[in-house]
Amino acid sequence: MKKKTKMIQASDAGFDPALYAQFLKYCRKRTKNVRYNIEEPFDFSLLEGKGFVVVSNYTSSLDPFAVCTLVPRQLSVVVPGAMFGKTSFPGDVRALGIIEKNVSSNDYAAAHRMYKTVREGGGLLLFPEGRIGLTGEAMSDRFYISRFLKILGVPVLAIRFDGAYFAHPAWRRRDLGHKVPVHVTMRLLFDEAQLKSYSCSEMDEELKQAIYYNDYEWQKREGVLYHGRNLIDGLENLIYMCPRCNGEQCFSTKRKELVCQSCGNSARLGPDMRFCGAEVTDDYFGTIALWHRYQQQVEYRRVLMQAGYSLTVPASWSVVAVGGARYGATGEITVQQYGITLQASKVTYRFAAKEVPLVRCKPGVYVEFYREGETWRVYPKDGRTCVKIAVMIEQFLRLQREKADKISF
Repeated sequence: MKKKTKMIQASDAGFDPALYAQFLKYCRKRTKNVRYNIEEPFDFSLLEGKGFVVVSNYTSSLDPFAVCTLVPRQLSVVVPGAMFGKTSFPGDVRALGIIEKNVSSNDYAAAHRMYKTVREGGGLLLFPEGRIGLTGEAMSDRFYISRFLKILGVPVLAIRFDGAYFAHPAWRRRDLGHKVPVHVTMRLLFDEAQLKSYSCSEMDEELKQAIYYNDYEWQKREGVLYHGRNLIDGLENLIYMCPRCNGEQCFSTKRKELVCQSCGNSARLGPDMRFCGAEVTDDYFGTIALWHRYQQQVEYRRVLMQAGYSLTVPASWSVVAVGGARYGATGEITVQQYGITLQASKVTYRFAAKEVPLVRCKPGVYVEFYREGETWRVYPKDGRTCVKIAVMIEQFLRLQREKADKISF
């Protein structure tokens, strides 16, 4: 059963307690179809009267809401870019203590707010991955925040969700319609003494052990099976490349099958969240993660071998600037080696690749990137191109980093 918690008021952390209580009700509503099984309840009295940091993996869009319901203390959530107003929560999210961080440069103002929050006895929620995972596997096995945790100098609580990706992946349009189990591990990762005695490399290793996840390995170990007519609904927005005919944006979902409309190639997603079917092998296409990795490899080869490789598609976009100011336009987006171009009838915006170090994506809906505190959200006319745009940007950035490493060497 989901753990019900009683709110413990933090000291002055800049919150509206009444609004936060309303927000918790909203969080419980969002997570009502998930059964969070806590391995061993954490004794939160150990943190009473102290500021603290919560670090968690980020494999499902429900994870931030789940953390807020599981931790009986008010939490300030650290988010990238200008995120004000980007939630369906019926209230002013600024009163919830959200801390916006500029991911394109060192944001000393945000760092100061984080430090002040924990020093005044508040709680801080960090997602070291920086964005939601799309495939059920951690995007990295290294999380370079140890030096910052040392500076904060307050206890660090680690929360890991296993199975959350299969319960509510970013690409699925609707819930499965019934309670889905998610395993939760909570433990005190570092106390004040350990923060002083551990080296950064030792802390990085401990952090990896605490929040690194692979939901496919977890499913195989636990034997959890997933059923429901919405099991595969929306997966065509993540898997866009057919290995048989090399077609793109050609998949549709039918019952529990992913079917290519160009050549008829199909793959069935089983209750163990693994594929079986034509043109699918255990080496490359056994799981969603392996299929997506194949797409990344193909895009990287194109970026590497084709100097003029680019993509232009019709799109609209909106911008949220610091303070909540909004504007937008309709036109087309072009992704190429030197960056991103947004072209409308009367205005053109250009971004060098190095200006967009972090790209987030909601398959089938939008691609999001950040620059100097602004959040740019692009909505392609064909939502199936969202993941391709995000992957192309990532591979262009990868190529630029590799070139820079060779030059510096």
